[in-house]
Amino acid sequence: MAATLHYLTGGRFILGLGAGWKQDEYRAYGYDFPLPRIRLAELEETVQIIKSLWTQKQATFHSTHSQVVEASCEPKPDSLPPIVIGGTGSRMLRLIVRCADW
Repeated sequence: MAATLHYLTGGRFILGLGAGWKQDEYRAYGYDFPLPRIRLAELEETVQIIKSLWTQKQATFHSTHSQVVEASCEPKPDSLPPIVIGGTGSRMLRLIVRCADW
């Protein structure tokens, strides 16, 4: 959806992500609310998967929290949408430096 929206907006889409902080929202959808270190690891894997989908014909990714096998994303964005990650704390800031464009 992000790649399509990026196309439809003429390259003006920005993808904003975070690790999640509001426990009652997790519970409302029936999700576990993992520890912050796990949510950060899941976020980092998510960014890796998104970038793989945007740049590879088919993406395969196996890790602790996520698995994608021969997944594809079409249309591929001509230019990659910037990824913005919001959050606080030293671990989050290190993840932002590694993974985010903003």
